[in-house]
Amino acid sequence: MPIREKPALDTPRIEVRKPLAVAGLRKRYDARTVSNIPSLWRELQPYWAKVTGRTGKGAFGLIFDMNNAEGFDYFAGFEVSSDKNLPAEILAIKVPAQIRNLCPLRSRFGNQGHDVRNLG
Repeated sequence: MPIREKPALDTPRIEVRKPLAVAGLRKRYDARTVSNIPSLWRELQPYWAKVTGRTGKGAFGLIFDMNNAEGFDYFAGFEVSSDKNLPAEILAIKVPAQIRNLCPLRSRFGNQGHDVRNLG
């Protein structure tokens, strides 16, 4: 069995975070399609300059509806000051103020699918 390289993670931490508005693209993935996550980031890339109200320099990879049998939804996005005036293709997610478990992942662009598969 080949040895899988673990992605570089910053130290996970628990934080109380302010509300967050994130704009981006969301798709469903499973074990067969997880390697396609980098293509979602490439689809999002042209919108970085088009979306007004983008805040910060970071990007967020959010995982929702995780179900081992059916896969999970992955959302590639960036923080915005408002969910108004977004292009029709871009979704907005409002994350309420809450305690969050943050696991910062510093991936090279295009390597996110590999990193998600190898976190375990």
